[in-house]
Amino acid sequence: MCDHTAFLHQQQGGWPCYFLYNDNPSQADINTSKYYDVVNFARLLNIPGWYSWGYNDNVCSPTSMYAAYNSIKSPKEISLYLQTAHFWYQEQWDEWCKWIWNKMNLQ
Repeated sequence: MCDHTAFLHQQQGGWPCYFLYNDNPSQADINTSKYYDVVNFARLLNIPGWYSWGYNDNVCSPTSMYAAYNSIKSPKEISLYLQTAHFWYQEQWDEWCKWIWNKMNLQ
């Protein structure tokens, strides 16, 4: 649910693709979509984060994920699993858990 208005600029946007087939939305529709766009909330994060996605996700496009990730100002780490789609490999889960355990000093 990131970067909804990207479609209005002939770029891939995020799910649920509000403006994919509506290339002339009202300003009210655009303004309303901002309340549901993670990009507008990502910049408010103030804790460290670990993020992971793949390049084959046909639900949440990688470009929309990058839009949110690039908005985050707090410390962040990214771990790309390029072949993954809208799921995580076990290795991703393991890496994520290890990151959390390290943050909690539970190594």
